[in-house]
Amino acid sequence: GRHGPSSSALTACKNRSLSELFLYFQPVKVLEDIAKQTNKYGNEDWVKFASATSECTSEPEYDSEHEHENVVHRRPLLPCSKKDKDKRHRFQHNFKSWRDDTVGYILVFLGVIIF
Repeated sequence: GRHGPSSSALTACKNRSLSELFLYFQPVKVLEDIAKQTNKYGNEDWVKFASATSECTSEPEYDSEHEHENVVHRRPLLPCSKKDKDKRHRFQHNFKSWRDDTVGYILVFLGVIIF
């Protein structure tokens, strides 16, 4: 058999297109799934604060490196049912409205991280 890169990888390299090469390794379908799951996680899933009786503590925890600064961590959120009391979404609409993540947003975000 023949060894070496596939024809689509060769085409991306010959075109000297970094965007084509990036999309070869990160197909658009994967980026669509990332955007969909991000929207679900932040704005659709129901959660509630962990109670003192759950496996997570509701007491403030202090960062060991910053004990002298009294840095307090937020209480953890646990997945719950839509019927549970004190339910909420992870994103709070107090000051801003939720904007759905899109493939374009994910591409820009990854581009900023990479470059």
